[in-house]
Amino acid sequence: MITHCRWLFKTYFNFKYRMKPDPYQINTSRYEQTKIAKSIEKIRGQKFQNVLEIGCGAGYHTEFLLPFSDRMLCIDNSGEALKRAREKISDERVTFKQLDLVTDNLDEKFDLIFCSEVLYYLDLEQLHAASARIIDWLNTGGTLILVHALIEGKYIERSILKRPGARTIHGLFMESDQLCTIYDTIEKFYRITVLKRR
Repeated sequence: MITHCRWLFKTYFNFKYRMKPDPYQINTSRYEQTKIAKSIEKIRGQKFQNVLEIGCGAGYHTEFLLPFSDRMLCIDNSGEALKRAREKISDERVTFKQLDLVTDNLDEKFDLIFCSEVLYYLDLEQLHAASARIIDWLNTGGTLILVHALIEGKYIERSILKRPGARTIHGLFMESDQLCTIYDTIEKFYRITVLKRR
């Protein structure tokens, strides 16, 4: 069933953000800072009217994306993460909304969609449904940025948790006839792919 374990993930992330304001150390880690800088490298100098950030967490990536945005919608399935994000960012251009990528939908389209370290929390059935939804949310000519860890070689992640890694996730989007690949690079621990909607 496509909604399998969604409540468990929501509980897990609520707990993580309740225990630590920055559980992934995005604000202090040189690795994370370098990763986000490389992720937005291909959109420098551009401005997007309507931006969607999928899995915004506590809003650390939101700060990096704001200079490119006239308006941002930032979604996450964790209410605790969104609480911290609202405390961190009070810019009137930004709206935060609790939404589960698997079970909920949006009735608008975006010029830029940014999705970092989110989709490997879905199983393959959920990933196929979510990818179709994400592509549908993207305006014609819109840009999609994907950033995910390379976990295919990790036995627990791949065989026990059944989590797809960057090669599987990004490959699925790159195979879509609705998207064309603008940029794709595989770093030591993660992959960055930039695509455009045809």
